[in-house]
Amino acid sequence: MKNNLNLSREKSLYGFILLCLIGLLVVLYKGFYTKEGFDNDSENTIVLMGDSILKNNVYVAKDKSVEDILKQQYKGKLINLAKDNSTVSDIYGQINQLNPDLNNRNTTIFVSIGGNDILNKYVYVTQDVDIDDFNKLYEIYLDYKDALKKLREKMPKAKLILMNLYYPKSLKYAKYRELIKKWNDLLFEYADDPINGVKDVLDLSLIMTDINDFSLCIEPSEKGSIKISREILILSKE
Repeated sequence: MKNNLNLSREKSLYGFILLCLIGLLVVLYKGFYTKEGFDNDSENTIVLMGDSILKNNVYVAKDKSVEDILKQQYKGKLINLAKDNSTVSDIYGQINQLNPDLNNRNTTIFVSIGGNDILNKYVYVTQDVDIDDFNKLYEIYLDYKDALKKLREKMPKAKLILMNLYYPKSLKYAKYRELIKKWNDLLFEYADDPINGVKDVLDLSLIMTDINDFSLCIEPSEKGSIKISREILILSKE
């Protein structure tokens, strides 16, 4: 009788230990996937800041913009502060809209800005401009760095991903290729310096390569929106 009782207690103990181990494995399994972001985006946030590359709604059909595609495919929270025609100076207003609660490692901020500044300084001007003179470009770059510094001061824990400029396929903009290349070189130089806290660069010049990627020559088309949103989703998980 005593042996049967002891055997029953041992079985109960082993059963309890087994249940505890199973419970522990389940917790670890869920915790791993949540932390790594493989299976659960619900706690993550993507923030879009800048210009019409990230707010191209008026240049494509309904539900075909970068923002719309991300809303359809991303399971986490999406905040789009970007606005059409924005320049570097407009980033400060967008920074002010950032909730301090977003300052955590689950937030990924994408910044696309600078293109309109270059257009305003070199393209949309009445007087002749020497496109081989990069002085105006350097001025824009200095403003760009100041704006990003302000952003990092407010969001030091968030992941920061910069977006460079693509090369429009329209012949109208062909002569500005070296200007765009110089801007992209400066941007990569900035991102490579660890002190600036940049996680990565979304290289638009490598993905926006077909004439059908563009709407009105310089805006992301439906096809371009698909390409850009895909890269955003990939980089937000890294």
